[in-house]
This record gives sequence, C-alpha cells and structure tokens, in this order.
Amino acid sequence: MRTFFGYVVGFLMLCSTAVMAGPSVDVTKIAGKDAKHVAQILGSSKCSKIKYGPKCEYRNGSIEIVFIGGAADWITISNLEDVPFNADALKALGLNKAHPSATKPMVIRWDSIPGFLSVSLFKGIVGSDYAYIKVKTQ
Repeated sequence: MRTFFGYVVGFLMLCSTAVMAGPSVDVTKIAGKDAKHVAQILGSSKCSKIKYGPKCEYRNGSIEIVFIGGAADWITISNLEDVPFNADALKALGLNKAHPSATKPMVIRWDSIPGFLSVSLFKGIVGSDYAYIKVKTQ
C-alpha cells in the first residue's frame, strides 16, 4: 500500500509541475509579429476591425491581439486560472522572472522587461485571471 501511495503522490507532483513547465503562450514568439506569423503559431483566428487596427481572437477567444501598424501590439491572454498570481507567472508567458514595477492586491505590473512596454497580470479567484501585454504602443 505504501508503494502505491508513493506512486500516486509522485504522479500528482509530476502533473502539478507540468502545468508550469512550459508557457501557456510564449509571447516572445508573437509580440511584434504580423498576423500571418501569429496565425502560424496560434492557429486560426476570428478578426474584426477596430479604431487601432485589426483585433483578432485565437484559441476560442482566450487570446486577443490588436495589430497596430501591422504588428501584434496589445496582447490579452485569458483563462490563466492555473497560473499563480505572483512574479513566477511570467514563466507561463514565456518570459524570464523579473522584479515587478508595481504590486497591488489585484494587479502586478512589469515595465522593465526587454522588448515590452508593459506586462500586467490581473488576479483571479484562485490564481491569475488574465495578462495584458503592451509591446510598443501605449
């Protein structure tokens, strides 16, 4: 019985680390890229025209990107419930851990990540709710 219990615990630990093992979305591969390149990474999209440029939804709406000047500029990634609401969450976005510029009860923001204007993570009920990334345009 003890050996079986050990296997179960080991399996559960493996599963829990697998959630954070790789990024939910590696924003470094899509930030600043054109719509064709982004579609190769994220798959098909549903797009509409807004004031700033095309706004496209990927992965059943869990990723929304506004293309400004033809480049992926404003990126919103939803459904991050399994991502902890702390500085380690950057790993789930394909980013290296960095010191936050601001930490509030409902949002953590980074303004010093190379290649990005800002990265904001919003608190969910348990972990994180969504991330909002600005690449170039305020």
